[in-house]
Amino acid sequence: MKISHPTRIRNKISAIAGRPPQSGTGRPVSPSRDPVRDNGVRNPDANDHITITELQSRLNYYKSLLDYAPDLIVSGDVEERIVEVNPAVEKILGYRKEELLGRPVKNLYFHPHERDHLIRLLRKHGSVVDYDIRIKAKDGKIIPMSTTIAYVRNKKGNIIGTIGIAKDISRRKHLENELRKMAVTDGLTNLYDRGYFDRRIDHAVRSAHRFKKSLWLIMIDLDGFKKYNDNRGHLMGDKILHQVGRTILRTIQQKVDSCYRYGGDEFVILVPESHISPRDLAEEIRVEIELAFGPTITASIGIAKLQRGQSVYDLIKSADEAMYKAKSLGGNRVFYV
Repeated sequence: MKISHPTRIRNKISAIAGRPPQSGTGRPVSPSRDPVRDNGVRNPDANDHITITELQSRLNYYKSLLDYAPDLIVSGDVEERIVEVNPAVEKILGYRKEELLGRPVKNLYFHPHERDHLIRLLRKHGSVVDYDIRIKAKDGKIIPMSTTIAYVRNKKGNIIGTIGIAKDISRRKHLENELRKMAVTDGLTNLYDRGYFDRRIDHAVRSAHRFKKSLWLIMIDLDGFKKYNDNRGHLMGDKILHQVGRTILRTIQQKVDSCYRYGGDEFVILVPESHISPRDLAEEIRVEIELAFGPTITASIGIAKLQRGQSVYDLIKSADEAMYKAKSLGGNRVFYV
């Protein structure tokens, strides 16, 4: 229990009675004197109840918040150099505290453009909340993080540093990417779907015309699939389509970006100008399908090259005609126009 100083008790009684408060000597305190500070030395008053023990307890509490916070906490000075970090830094980034103190805060950011944009927002608004940015770990790993940062100011309002809290959002980003992929992926074959192909070919044709680059379209149709599907049932037919999709993906890996399920048992591949020969690639796909599913299932493949002034419709029509030409010649072959 705290025991109040006798002078404080007298001053409380004096306040109730409307008399001036008394000093420790019994003399009234001059109204011109500061009851809180006298000659630069803080004096106890009726509202000053914080003891050294309580102050230390509060400091320990705030230190615990810092020490056990799962997120990255970094404080910088006015020169944007790191002056304090919490223990989560080592767990998340792999740095020991001593390795970071005194270093520029900007060294933690992966991309200068992202960092500069964050700083511009901070200077404009004084704080930034939940800004997605990439942070570079000690081992070179790039970690997506959601950052909240604000200026630290003194009582006069002057900036004396910054404080930032960053949360690892790797799992969230992974799930977002998976959802985006699912939105444009054919569920049966795991290839991109027709809607995504329509968007990509439109962009590819415009880009090829603008930059005067070559562009080829490969169209694949499965020979014998309709008969197989009718005889063996849709479940077995779906299984074949799934396996064909895997075969095509495996064949085009590190050669072209992507393959699309165009519809039914038809597949298309966009081949932009590169060192890859569209004819060689199409022939390789034909051989792989024959080895995996022939002679029951084979592939007729048509190739068309984008001509000057040709539209998306014209390119698809040319590839489709080439594919049907390959089929009319007996199938299991590549035809180029």
